[in-house]
Amino acid sequence: MSVTKNYRKMVEAADINGLTAYFTQTYVNKYYDLYCQQYEYGGFDYRKRNRLRALLWKRGTAWIRKNPIGDPVVCDYTAGQYNYDGLPETVTLINNRHAPETEIPISEQTVDKDGVIIWIRPSHKGFEEDAMFYIGKLGEAETCIAICLALQKMPWILTTDPMNAQKLKLLVKQIFSNYPVVYTDMAKEDIGMIELNSPYVIDKLTEYKKGVENDLKTLLGIDNQGGYLNREQQNLDTTNSNNDEINDMSGGQLSELEEGLKRANDILGLHLTVKMTSKPVEQISRPPEGGDYDEIL
Repeated sequence: MSVTKNYRKMVEAADINGLTAYFTQTYVNKYYDLYCQQYEYGGFDYRKRNRLRALLWKRGTAWIRKNPIGDPVVCDYTAGQYNYDGLPETVTLINNRHAPETEIPISEQTVDKDGVIIWIRPSHKGFEEDAMFYIGKLGEAETCIAICLALQKMPWILTTDPMNAQKLKLLVKQIFSNYPVVYTDMAKEDIGMIELNSPYVIDKLTEYKKGVENDLKTLLGIDNQGGYLNREQQNLDTTNSNNDEINDMSGGQLSELEEGLKRANDILGLHLTVKMTSKPVEQISRPPEGGDYDEIL
């Protein structure tokens, strides 16, 4: 069964929890893909690169060591002893997939000797937990929009007595056939309408959703509009402050990665690199009198 059919069946069944889970997973897929495209890693094969991205998303950290043939190995780990700086001094590597000991040793490892710890955020936390805070809101908002759309499409419910049913069907058919005037010999009291007073809030929910997505993009260091629909309406100070925040987030992540990979290269003799795939967000300058906002500093 296709995803579309599943979605339609959930709407038809008013499966609120199912719809929310469906939309939430859709946003997880979208933002994990965007996160993966933020940085380009060099010196890893595709398997190690995928492993690194997954660990940094989930835990914000990974252990890098070198195997006997000189290739980098990316591992998950648990911290052992901590030094007086509050950083791990020893770690134990996690081997859930029965990898050989040449890849993932079972013995306790010494940090900055047997391998190197790298982080992606100055807080040393992963993205997953924080991202799911925003993604959960997006899933709920999309569910509300789906419900609101379904209610807007609800048909009129007309009540009448059985003797007038056919006349009522003809009356409705004429209305939908764009007749300029519709006549009926039915009495007013023979036509009753049940109104479904469902408010139209899709526009408000869409604006709310954009704001949540902008917050999530800022967390990941991804360029966004800061919640403004068009540049003529932007408050420059607010927008530039948002741009600074985006650059600070992405810059902090890049610095952490560069520092960690440099340690790995220096200590283990590897040749690992990382670079951003997009340019930093540029500030928007005030236009000259009579100009527009196309001038960028």
